[in-house]
Amino acid sequence: MKKILLWVGAGILAMVIVFSSNVEATSISYVTGPNEPWNVPHNQQAMDTAFGTDWNQFTFSNAIESGILTNIGFIYIDGGGESTDGFTSFVNTNRTALEDWVTDGGSLFLNAARLYDFPDLDMGFGVTLHHKFDTTYSKAALAMDHTHTIFNGPNGNAVAPPGQAITLLMSM
Repeated sequence: MKKILLWVGAGILAMVIVFSSNVEATSISYVTGPNEPWNVPHNQQAMDTAFGTDWNQFTFSNAIESGILTNIGFIYIDGGGESTDGFTSFVNTNRTALEDWVTDGGSLFLNAARLYDFPDLDMGFGVTLHHKFDTTYSKAALAMDHTHTIFNGPNGNAVAPPGQAITLLMSM
């Protein structure tokens, strides 16, 4: 299972990071499907490491009506594994609202290691998520600046050391 998670995470990871420097701890949310991506709690653990326990979790089905685009300063949205369909629907339905929210000062981290072959997905912000099980994917993702706020929180470092793939953390 650990090897599969590492391969899948490294092989088809796609990220869009839009981050501002004035995020308050009480305005942080994590959005995913009804189950954790790949059925492991790594994202919740990383959120605790980066932000302590002062953050909220929502699902694709309740995030918008819960007011995340009006009451939240930082949102992490993950559509990996079995959350692929929900993520795709959420992004397609809310793309313009997410772009407007970021333009108005919100901070967004989109992540998706989607299952199998899916059509390209317009993630907004001029980014297209391309996913095919062939030679077009990357097997590693590196943090360009491992000291950036998104990777460091009150409880320690939430990313692998410089030069190591971010997704190696998935196998822990």
